[in-house]
Amino acid sequence: MRYERFEQLPAWQASIDLAVQIYAMTSKPAFRGQRSLRDQMERAAVSVSNNIAEGFERGTNQGLLTFLYISRGSAGEVRSMLCLLQRMLAFRDLESEILNLKSRVESISRQLGAGIRSLQDSDMKGRAMLRKRLGVLPRCGMGEIRLPVSKSNHAVTEIIGEKETLFVPKDKPCGADVCYAK
Repeated sequence: MRYERFEQLPAWQASIDLAVQIYAMTSKPAFRGQRSLRDQMERAAVSVSNNIAEGFERGTNQGLLTFLYISRGSAGEVRSMLCLLQRMLAFRDLESEILNLKSRVESISRQLGAGIRSLQDSDMKGRAMLRKRLGVLPRCGMGEIRLPVSKSNHAVTEIIGEKETLFVPKDKPCGADVCYAK
């Protein structure tokens, strides 16, 4: 499956849910007086989804790979802090919540690892590289112009993953009347 937006990625969705749950846990009375621990947990949890989003928006496999590794590192940081909480007496009342969050963050780490392996094995170089290869040019006020490399403009649109795409035949200048939108 090809994803058009980072919000569609299952790992991003799971990591956003994780961040919400971390914030809910850190708002509990046990975290009063634990400001630096609370802040670090919250920042690390948010970093998981933010790095997935940033890597996706870079538009290349290499950019996404780099940020998936960073995201996975942030997930490890969250898990490590949850392990610390398990060992601290002040957080004994949160034991089941901590175990649940550890399980969720481990699942996210596995998803990120699978995504990393998939990208490493892929011949596709990402949207930015595909656009460069296809000859995407800016067009004032109308998005982008795609210079088709094959007879099947629809296939190009699917690879790029955009709903509306303008095409210009190779033998016509930009802005020609033959431009059309899907």
